[in-house]
Amino acid sequence: MHKLFINLPIKQKVIAIAVITSAVVLISVYFTFVLYELVSKRQAMVENISALARIVGINSTAALAFQDPQTATEILAALGTEPEIISAHIYTLDKKVFASFKSNDSSHGALLQEINKDGANYVYDSTSEDKKSIYHFWSSHLDLYQEILLNEKPVGAISVQVSLHALKAAMQRQSIIACVFLLASFLVAYILARGIGLRSARKIVRILGNVGEGSQQVPPAEVARLQRRM
Repeated sequence: MHKLFINLPIKQKVIAIAVITSAVVLISVYFTFVLYELVSKRQAMVENISALARIVGINSTAALAFQDPQTATEILAALGTEPEIISAHIYTLDKKVFASFKSNDSSHGALLQEINKDGANYVYDSTSEDKKSIYHFWSSHLDLYQEILLNEKPVGAISVQVSLHALKAAMQRQSIIACVFLLASFLVAYILARGIGLRSARKIVRILGNVGEGSQQVPPAEVARLQRRM
C-alpha cells in the first residue's frame, strides 16, 4: 500500500490525502451523531415511561391499600392506549403480582412470550443507583420498575415493559438520512480535492518548465520526467 501511494502521480496523491482526511472527519461526525441520537431517544423514553408509571402508581395506591386487584387491573388497562407498551404489573410489598396488563396487539405476541419465559422478577436487575426507579434496556424492549409510594412510604411497585420497535425504526430512518448526507459530503469533498489537485499539478508543471528553461542545474530530460509524474 505504501509503495502504491508513492508511485501515484502528485495530482492523485493530493486528491487521496484530501479525500481520506475528509472521510475520517465525516465518518467520525456520523457515528457521533448516531450515538447522540440513540442516547437521547433512550433517555427520553425512560423519562416518559417513568412519568406514566408514576401516574398509574399514584392512582393505584387506594387499590393496594384496600386490597382491590380488580380496580388496579382497570387502572393498568388504561396503558393500552400506548401502542408500544407490551405489558405492565403491579406488585405488593412482598413482590407478588397484584394486577397485570398485557397488550392485545398481535405484533407484541413474541415479546410477551419472551417476557413470560424470563419471569417477572428480572425487573429487579438494575444499573440505577436510585432503587425507587430502576430500568434496563434489553435487545427488544425496555423494562422499568418503580416503587409506588403513599405518604413517602412504599406500598407496592409497578413494572412496565415497552417495545423498542418504534425507537429502532426511528433510528434506522435517521441513519439512512445521515448516510445520504455522508455520501453527498464525500462526493463534494472528492470533487473539491480533484480540482485542487489539478490546479496544484498545473502550477508545478509551469514552475518546472521555467526551471528547465532558465537553469543549467535541472536537465530537460529530468524536467520532462517530473512533468509526466504530474
